[in-house]
Amino acid sequence: MFILIDYSNIPDKYQGKDKEITDFIDILFLKIKKYIPDDDNLLRFRLYGGWYNEDSLSKDAEILQKMIFKRNNPFIKRRGKGLHFLKIYTTLALSLISNESKNLFFTYREKKFPRNIKCYDPDNALCDNPNCDALTLLRFFTKKYKTPCCHRGIKELLFRGEQKLVDSMIVSDAVFLALHKDVSPVVIVSSDDDIWPAIETIVACKKQVLHLHTISHEGVDYQCGIDEKYYIPLSI
Repeated sequence: MFILIDYSNIPDKYQGKDKEITDFIDILFLKIKKYIPDDDNLLRFRLYGGWYNEDSLSKDAEILQKMIFKRNNPFIKRRGKGLHFLKIYTTLALSLISNESKNLFFTYREKKFPRNIKCYDPDNALCDNPNCDALTLLRFFTKKYKTPCCHRGIKELLFRGEQKLVDSMIVSDAVFLALHKDVSPVVIVSSDDDIWPAIETIVACKKQVLHLHTISHEGVDYQCGIDEKYYIPLSI
């Protein structure tokens, strides 16, 4: 069984340098244990994220790899009360399952300061502190902030880190598993709307999907009308 995990959707308490991703894997295992096919003794937890800054592993990827290998990888879990065991691997999703020999680079990119970002004037936000620190922010955004030693503008100093290809990798892998590997159920751990085309495709092919939500979801209800025989939503 493959478990496809959108790392950016994992609760904050399991992310970061001092957090244990293996604790989250243990929680997932308990959630899906009863759905594991009887003849399946291998679980592969794949973590999807922006792991490549150009063609080098990002700092987050390096931290995660060290964390994963602090525990034996694979590690063994008992299945029920008998002498049946499961072998569990945790890996970073650096490539597609359909072509694991080819890593996909540039999945993390720095994007320059986006357009149309505005800043409220503290006076208009009902702030009555004349020395409000937000005034510095306002001057910076409106290009009225100058110091003798810095001539940089806001567009030169601010950037946003972005993941690329990550959602489409999850979608591609999920559909590939269901249609070409005949895997059922496919397990997807994400609350991102972008994975719904994969879920709809798999359900339409009469294959089962376990969909684990990590974040409370508000907005469009894509779940409405889906065949509940094949779609099983779970929460963490």
